[in-house]
Amino acid sequence: MNLSVIVAMLNEERAIGVTLDAIRAGAPSAEIIVVDGGSTDRSIEIANARGSRTLTAGRGRACQMNAGAAVACGDALVF
Repeated sequence: MNLSVIVAMLNEERAIGVTLDAIRAGAPSAEIIVVDGGSTDRSIEIANARGSRTLTAGRGRACQMNAGAAVACGDALVF
């Protein structure tokens, strides 16, 4: 089974790096999609540096989750 992990974020520069590292450690083969809701800090830069697929969507967790799900390739989605 292929797994897609979708992470919604907004201004998470303090937490996104460690979060993505933990996901990668627990599910090394998972597709990781980070969906940003308009961050004004370094969140996107940090997510990109960790090798995540990064998208931008409107604000709101549901909007971000739907945007990530729309491009996910996995058989199972984790939010």
